[in-house]
Amino acid sequence: MNHVVARNGDGTSLAAARRLVKRWLSTTEDVLAPLTRIAEDGSAMEHRGELVPKWIAWEITRRCNLRCVHCRSSSELSAAAGGFDTAAALKFLDDLAAYAKPVLVLSGGEPLLRPDLWQIAKHGTELGLRMCIATNGLLVDDAACERMKESGIRMVSLSLDGANPKTHDDFRQAPGAFDATVRASQRLRAHGIPFLVNSSFTKRNQDEVPKVYALAKELGAKAWYMFMIVPTGRGADIMNELVSTEDYNKLLDWHYETEKEEPEMLMRPCAPHYYRIVLQKNKGKAKDEKLERRSLSFSTGGGKGCIAAQTICLIDCFGNVQACSYMPASAGNVREKPFKAIWETRRGHARRPARGRAVLRPRSAPLRQEEPGHLTVVQTAAYTTASPRQAMT
Repeated sequence: MNHVVARNGDGTSLAAARRLVKRWLSTTEDVLAPLTRIAEDGSAMEHRGELVPKWIAWEITRRCNLRCVHCRSSSELSAAAGGFDTAAALKFLDDLAAYAKPVLVLSGGEPLLRPDLWQIAKHGTELGLRMCIATNGLLVDDAACERMKESGIRMVSLSLDGANPKTHDDFRQAPGAFDATVRASQRLRAHGIPFLVNSSFTKRNQDEVPKVYALAKELGAKAWYMFMIVPTGRGADIMNELVSTEDYNKLLDWHYETEKEEPEMLMRPCAPHYYRIVLQKNKGKAKDEKLERRSLSFSTGGGKGCIAAQTICLIDCFGNVQACSYMPASAGNVREKPFKAIWETRRGHARRPARGRAVLRPRSAPLRQEEPGHLTVVQTAAYTTASPRQAMT
């Protein structure tokens, strides 16, 4: 972002892209205010099944033993531990479980750096929450695996951003990170703990997408999630590495064809417009030639596109509730009010977006007519503006 004359892969000026991202961020307060649909009179709507939170990432620390180039929260060892001591963490779990029983991913930073991680995880399990951990793998050993089983961890996510040590370690800025992730997967398998793999891509590693997918399957992952980085946190420092619109669409085409032939490992791209691609490519095909969508044993309901603030959200280490990991604006703080109040209500009265307000969407994403008082925004590698009365699917 320091080179204002540089251009991304589809020719967009990085200076213009930076201004567009800033303008997008300026819209997020209106976007995040209603974390669910709001009645026209501004009161909270009834707790309805389709809008119950199904998946929540909880950043229990921002401290991390890596310093990855794309980190959305700019985590590192010197970063903030956050605002939740053990008592506050357990209290939040009580509050959340009284309202809903979502998948709760203990994230970071690196969650294994918290000494009370297992106490937090066990308490969540006892409350009926489906507890998971997102880790870079460096601290996963036999002892950690035993603690995972004792505390009721249902799933572990590992990060794998390259098909070899050179690529992954460059992305993670740490020699040995690749080998540590592979060892972690082996330990998890030996202890019978299911895991999935998250992979992030920029221009520097996008050519390895098929190989990373194959490696995730070889390691025994239950699922593989493909992400194109979003320029938040340290990701904003590598704007010139964002995957171009043309390459992004080619990768989604590859994903469709590969997923259609993948019978074992679940595959998902973090790309709302992928579901438009699936519908287009399935159209007119015989049933046995279509891509049939599959889900993990606990699904987030992601088959309709962007689900930010509809069935998922992120809670940062200070208690701020965000629509998703890549939307750095708060809809409220769980240390100040119950999660239910934040999820179901809107600050002020319900209203339609102001006339003339721009809504950002990926250039390749379709639009749908917006419902009164509710707005959905998603960010990907390339943006354009949409009508203020429309939003992303």
